[in-house]
Amino acid sequence: MSSLPNEKGSIVQVGIKPPGQKKQMVVTLIVLVVIVAAGAAAWFLLTSSGDSYTLRDWDSAIVNLGTYDESIQASGTVEIPRQVDLPNQTEGYAETVLVSEGDSITPADVLASLEIPSLEEDLEDYILDLETERLSLNQSRVEYEYQILDLETDIERLNDDLIEAELEVTKKEQLVSINASRQSDLETAQDTLEDLRESLADTRINLKKQQELKELTLQSKEASIRQLEARITRTEEELDDANIKSPIAGDVLYINDALSVPGGLIEQNTTLFTIADRSSAVIELEVYEQYAPYLSEGQELLLTVGDSTVIGVIESIGQFAQTSSDGLGASVTITVKPDQSEGYLTPGTTAVTDMSLGERENVMVLPRGSWLTTGSQKWVYLIEGDTAIKTKVTLGDIGDSLVEVISGLEPGDEIITSGYQNFIEYTSLELKEE
Repeated sequence: MSSLPNEKGSIVQVGIKPPGQKKQMVVTLIVLVVIVAAGAAAWFLLTSSGDSYTLRDWDSAIVNLGTYDESIQASGTVEIPRQVDLPNQTEGYAETVLVSEGDSITPADVLASLEIPSLEEDLEDYILDLETERLSLNQSRVEYEYQILDLETDIERLNDDLIEAELEVTKKEQLVSINASRQSDLETAQDTLEDLRESLADTRINLKKQQELKELTLQSKEASIRQLEARITRTEEELDDANIKSPIAGDVLYINDALSVPGGLIEQNTTLFTIADRSSAVIELEVYEQYAPYLSEGQELLLTVGDSTVIGVIESIGQFAQTSSDGLGASVTITVKPDQSEGYLTPGTTAVTDMSLGERENVMVLPRGSWLTTGSQKWVYLIEGDTAIKTKVTLGDIGDSLVEVISGLEPGDEIITSGYQNFIEYTSLELKEE
């Protein structure tokens, strides 16, 4: 800070700024200029992005009418409809695995065995009970047979005694009639005869009772035996179910890892194996529903399956449409039976084919190009003089070299066919050749 005299002779303080302060002011000014320029540029970009874009290099093509050899490309996967999952019917413990993934098996083959201690104990108990019940049956049969035999013997003896008693009564009656015997002797003979008749009647009743009891007892024991035999059969079947078998012949596609741990608990209804009959393999292709009427059952196709080429025949055409995997329309499933004479196809393998739909006349077409993908198959830029207007279109079949135009354009229209990725957000383009 210094002092200088003014016109009136007074002293005036004059400030002199140091060099560092001057540099700071310059930097601040430059920053302000940059911010203003950036804002102006951003404003320009934002206000112009939706309106027009200057395009200096492009390719174009004319919409033509022509004969269109229509074909479609369809893709799908190899499926095996004839396959089964094999669960265990009873909770058990892993014991033995007898096959590996990829093995071919038949319904007679045991794939794995499970240990089921509770069933094995039940089976032992039922077998012992059955032996006991059979012994009891035989014992009851013998006892009743001897009891009945004794009663039948008693009846024979009583019949003999009854004959003698009847003769004795007749004899006493004759002796009493000539006063050769006392009346009391006759009465005693008559009482004896009556007692024998009652004994005979009681013994016959007892015999019938024992015969009926024998029948009922033996039937009851035989029923118990049949019940035990049924339990044994069911238990044996359950134990046999612990020997896992397949109802169909085929290849082992899957083995549950739990089987590889001997003694590991496996809960009921756990899927242990997946068996597939690979000879039943089909290829399921997805085709847009509008093309389904042009296909027919029995039509032969050439398919690329993985790295191989396979001939197949259309086996069925789906009757119901669903949203296609690309979300651009509805599709039906075409089932193709492939020729597997050279070897079985692997399930899940991707298959691709070109299907010919025949020729159509007077179809609007454009050549394929990068415009197709960068325009999302919905937009094209229609050239009108020095301007190209973003125009919505509906496309049909997309072939190897040509694209069918259904609506949005007219024959003779010219469109840009190079990529749209740099300007797809603009509604119009200003065309300026370099």
